[in-house]
Amino acid sequence: MHPEEREKLAPHVWNIIRERQASPDNMVDIATLSPLFAEAGLRHTDYGFETLRDFLSEFREYLTMVDGISAGAGLPAKSYVQLKNFEKLENAEVQKADVPKDKELFAGPELSAAEKSDLEEKLREVFAAVVSDEAGWVNLAGLGAPLKENGVDAKQLGFQKIMPFLEQFPELLELKREPSPSGKAWVAYARLRAAETALPAGLAGCAQATVPALGSDESSQAELSAEEKTELSPKVCSAVRAAISNEEGWVNLAGIGEALKGNGIDVKLLGFQKILPFLEQFPELLELKHEPTASGKAWVAYARLRENERREGDGKAEKAAAKPYAPRQGMSEYRTPESKFPSKDSWLFHWSRIPNLKIKELAEKALAEKWYYGAANAADAENYPILKNYLAYTFKRLVFEDKILYGDVADAEHAGEEYAAFNTGLVDQKYEYIYALFKKNTMSPQPYWYLLDFVVAGEQSGKTLARLFYPLPKRADYFENQFRNMVYDTSTQLLCDYTHIIVERIGRFPLRFLQENCPPNMLEIDGVKLEEVYPKHAKDSERKHYFEQLGERIRNTPMVLNNLKNRLEAAIHLTLKRVEWNYKTAIPVYFPTRNLCSLLLPLCLSEESQVDLALVVEPLQSGAYQGQTVLPLDLAYNNSRLLTRPDSDWLRPDSIQSNGSDDEEE
Repeated sequence: MHPEEREKLAPHVWNIIRERQASPDNMVDIATLSPLFAEAGLRHTDYGFETLRDFLSEFREYLTMVDGISAGAGLPAKSYVQLKNFEKLENAEVQKADVPKDKELFAGPELSAAEKSDLEEKLREVFAAVVSDEAGWVNLAGLGAPLKENGVDAKQLGFQKIMPFLEQFPELLELKREPSPSGKAWVAYARLRAAETALPAGLAGCAQATVPALGSDESSQAELSAEEKTELSPKVCSAVRAAISNEEGWVNLAGIGEALKGNGIDVKLLGFQKILPFLEQFPELLELKHEPTASGKAWVAYARLRENERREGDGKAEKAAAKPYAPRQGMSEYRTPESKFPSKDSWLFHWSRIPNLKIKELAEKALAEKWYYGAANAADAENYPILKNYLAYTFKRLVFEDKILYGDVADAEHAGEEYAAFNTGLVDQKYEYIYALFKKNTMSPQPYWYLLDFVVAGEQSGKTLARLFYPLPKRADYFENQFRNMVYDTSTQLLCDYTHIIVERIGRFPLRFLQENCPPNMLEIDGVKLEEVYPKHAKDSERKHYFEQLGERIRNTPMVLNNLKNRLEAAIHLTLKRVEWNYKTAIPVYFPTRNLCSLLLPLCLSEESQVDLALVVEPLQSGAYQGQTVLPLDLAYNNSRLLTRPDSDWLRPDSIQSNGSDDEEE
């Protein structure tokens, strides 16, 4: 390994081993480190090493390695690793004084004052929303998802782990490490400092004296009066609607704080330490729940409006139980997402427990396909984001078509067992369909189902599928025998809503395109420049606010709007020539929430050889097409993959870099 590469990787190697080493004398089994290195994107094979042990041997300057320790009779010997200078490097002050800058193992990017100021409020909202222990400490293993949902991605900011990122905020947060019960690893925790939980000085002498310290049993005992509830209810309702929710309307409380403040509600000024006890004051308006994070090491709180459920749930009756050996379809009546029969609002990964390992097995079983964006060692490659999206929305279409099948077992030995199944639409190497086979969850009340396996009928677990279900579940149908849903007709007219596309979706256009076609003075808004906000996550509040203002400036400046329209028209004209030359250029796409098929056309805006966006065109009753909007390429691929693997020269996951999408649907 080249010395420069080794120096670059050393901090990440040290931090990963530090997750498992609990004391200076602790020896860490190298075999247990493989998942951690894979999660961090450091696969030894990518660097030309046959084993992880060989890879680690390149870092002997920082590590001590011991080989050949017996693991017991009949078992192979184990290899262990230990960090050198453990105590010295644990002490941050000693480290800063004694370790040279070019070898500072804890060194990471330094956030600027402006970046810290922008992030502090988001961190407060996340810590106010996640469920902590009685003293307010939050396990860092449960912070990743809430942070991302609130537009804070530590890895995008240059931090491999959450801990060094949070260390950038010493005035805001307290941090600590504690050994796990086994003593073989350390667990990291964080909480807001006491000063952050106090009410503003203007309230000292009234409510502040009665507000308990964070984490006390009295912290949720503030109570709103009937008049306050009546006044606040419309604002709370509006805030929950405005916050970004999942398919069932559940909103992570980490994302509600900003929406509440936007509606003039500051929960701390009302006497509440956290958002959850405030929302508990509105039981007639909201549903609340806690769910464990993916790691199971922490809990996250969610809320959603009750009125949607009441509106759709009135007069709906529960389905009768399935007959023995009588597979049946049906879910058109309303159900809660976690119940036996899914509704149109159900989300696959709430309706059933599906371990990530099963997703990986499906990717390996199915015909070879790339289920992630960018390079093979991308941070989320092993999470298979495209495959998860495909399964989730295929499930929604199958629910709409009543193609989820259910069956019970009648024999005495297996009495009470219940099964469900659907066709994933994927095939194995023999082009046999792969089915998702579910069994009733008897380990916990929710969810109702758990995934037994992804199976091929008649093979291994697929024998259960064949025994219970005939005919077998059918795959989703999107085209409905309509040719116009599959191929673009170049002989007809294409009309576009240019104002909507440009003004409302200006944040999706390429940076270079905006710089070339908008005056420089238009691109600086309230002292913020385009180059500063453009790289941020699509859901970042500052970015969204910037592009809302830029869109309005463009709307009110006809010369600029017409210039952008002319450039967009030219790109569409070139695209239609491309479609006429090769009909496969137009890619069918399905929008689950609208249950609608459209077509995607490539748009080259920066340069003719580079596709920047996808234009969504919808066939009209008149025979013409309507250009509805533009999509970033990752969202375009996700929706097009629901129908089939795109056979395209312009929409390929290896050429797409995802930075998050501002909207799932139009």
